[in-house]
Amino acid sequence: MVIKRQTFSLRTRFGKWAGFVFGTFAALADQQIISTSVYARCPVQSDVFVVSVGALCALIGLIGAVISLRVRQSLPKEDSASAVMRADRFIATLSGGFALFCVLFIIFATPAGMILRCER
Repeated sequence: MVIKRQTFSLRTRFGKWAGFVFGTFAALADQQIISTSVYARCPVQSDVFVVSVGALCALIGLIGAVISLRVRQSLPKEDSASAVMRADRFIATLSGGFALFCVLFIIFATPAGMILRCER
């Protein structure tokens, strides 16, 4: 089993985890950037800033989801695949779903950053 995984391309080995990595990074970056800049520093045009950061972070999460789901499609179907391939397909599925969940988090957090404003 281990030998099969080592023969995978780097694209497949990284791609199945891309949604988890990019989605987590995007959600945490969105939350930290908005909370430290808008709530603490009160920029002049905070609405534009919040929407821009939210759109950029959502795009990063979507890129991760697309990469994971494309790797999932490239792996063989469950009925003809070995246990290693089924496990990798499952990881890619969960990773893509998690990235989409992180994008949903960013979509809901963006209006909160516009409503709450600064705390000074």
